[in-house]
Amino acid sequence: MDEAQRLDALNTDHPANAACRDAIESGGRVSIAAGRVPVEHLVRIYSYRVRHLAELGAKTVGSKDVIERLRTADGSVQIASVETADRHFVIVVDDRERVVSSWGVPATHRGDDEPASPA
Repeated sequence: MDEAQRLDALNTDHPANAACRDAIESGGRVSIAAGRVPVEHLVRIYSYRVRHLAELGAKTVGSKDVIERLRTADGSVQIASVETADRHFVIVVDDRERVVSSWGVPATHRGDDEPASPA
């Protein structure tokens, strides 16, 4: 998926998508993880992390619907991320290269949303 496709996939109907799109347009560093991750694994991990960051009072973007959106995917998904100086976004892409979910966290909490970490 090239830069233009990434931007097209990030429609602005969801706050995290819109913020992530802005981050890419402002020069955020995009990376795409190799391989795929089972959706049910990410639902479990992100359910915990959303609650954890809410308890910490972190200023996240998309926490209200990240899990609900993630559950719309089937099977396994690919993870992409966008890094800026102040924010880290995780983007979940299905096998049709459709963004099914996204979430933005303050850069200080970057490690709190890594999908490879045990839940």
